[in-house]
Amino acid sequence: MDVHNRLDPTDGTSYKLVQCECGLVYLDPRPTIADIGAFYQHSGYDPHTAQSQSLIQRLYRFAQFFTMTWKFRLVQKNATGQTLLDIGGGQGEFVSFVKRQGWKVALQDSSTEALELARHSGVDATYQNLVDIPPAARFDVITMWHSLEHIHDISELFIFIDNHLAPGGTLVIAVPNRMAAEEPFYKEKWAPWDAPRHLYHFRLEDVNRLLFSKGFTPVHSQGMFLDTIYNILLSTPAKSLLNILFAGIVFLTSLLKIGFRGINSASSFVVISKSRNERKIGLNPPNVT
Repeated sequence: MDVHNRLDPTDGTSYKLVQCECGLVYLDPRPTIADIGAFYQHSGYDPHTAQSQSLIQRLYRFAQFFTMTWKFRLVQKNATGQTLLDIGGGQGEFVSFVKRQGWKVALQDSSTEALELARHSGVDATYQNLVDIPPAARFDVITMWHSLEHIHDISELFIFIDNHLAPGGTLVIAVPNRMAAEEPFYKEKWAPWDAPRHLYHFRLEDVNRLLFSKGFTPVHSQGMFLDTIYNILLSTPAKSLLNILFAGIVFLTSLLKIGFRGINSASSFVVISKSRNERKIGLNPPNVT
């Protein structure tokens, strides 16, 4: 299937979604690390938008606010300490919330504007690149809320995690689910394809396989309910009455599918894992290097 840049209709570049033998879907071609930054500068890209202007952006921020307590409780339940690094955390809304609970927090994000906003909110430490984080730094929890799909070199990412996750630490990964119940209604227009910013597209089994190959054992996973609403609205074209009614039908149908198939039909899911504390055996899934 071919997909296009949803935020820039004038960009005529076509990107293919390619599936490898392992089942993982990836973008081809994809921008280089040097070039991809420009695709995050669009005013419609919610995680880096300083002010809510559109209805979708307001809903995005409402969903963020609504889920902060849920995310924190999920992390707290599985954590062995109170130091946390959020990778690709945008403006730091989550780590700011965690800091207010008495934790020591750090944030990494490629956007200088997002990091500046995070510093104003009192985040303990901010870094634009993972290599900027001191080699001796250790974190009880590392979270990646919808950032794994943006990472060019996933093997390098897990080397970093191995070096910076404290013994017995917790790794939290949330990603869009390419098997989402609403995807067949929108096909190439489904917002979480988000070319060219999303480089990889996962099923639950893909994430579990990746974690196992990197020496981690998944201990808990669940769907993210609000993402179904948000992604349907984001995928809906011009907000006419007819399109809104169609979105309502998609939502109700998606709820039924999720009711029958659970997390496998959720719009997004989160996986909690623990390191097995053994030498990594280097079983890299194809095209995840």
